[in-house]
Amino acid sequence: MQSFALFAVSAILVSLCAIFLFLGYGVLAGNKSGGGQLPRPAILTVSAIVLIGMFLASLFIGRGFLYRGSDTRIVAAEAAAQGNASQTELTDLADKVDQAAEEVYSGLDTTKEIIGKTDARKEAIEHGRNRAHQKLGSLAERIRAALRGEAPLDELDQVEAEHVTQGVKD
Repeated sequence: MQSFALFAVSAILVSLCAIFLFLGYGVLAGNKSGGGQLPRPAILTVSAIVLIGMFLASLFIGRGFLYRGSDTRIVAAEAAAQGNASQTELTDLADKVDQAAEEVYSGLDTTKEIIGKTDARKEAIEHGRNRAHQKLGSLAERIRAALRGEAPLDELDQVEAEHVTQGVKD
């Protein structure tokens, strides 16, 4: 929405400049009366350059006002500096995610017998459990990589890990 607001403000500024140029073109052309004469091609060229320059300048200046302080690199650096969680909390979280990955397979045979009436459904159930196990394993590995300092832990990964491990017992 901010980009649209920036474009709208720029368009309004350019429109105002066009109105002032239209009202003042007689003075710019050297006509004192400013009557119904059409402006010279040089004046049209200059006015077009001024309008384009005003549009680009208003976009550039407006971008500075709208996006001041929200640079993603600054936000990422602040998040990394804060250290979202302590080492022990992350270690416990990684262990719980591993435990949740193993618990994915609990009750697989029962589920396949009750829900999986056909072989295709049974294969789909097993494929889904395998995929969930892989995703949870990769999440645990990303947490451990953050613990080793190889890569910063994404806040979304931490929220996902906390959500997944809510039902896991210590």
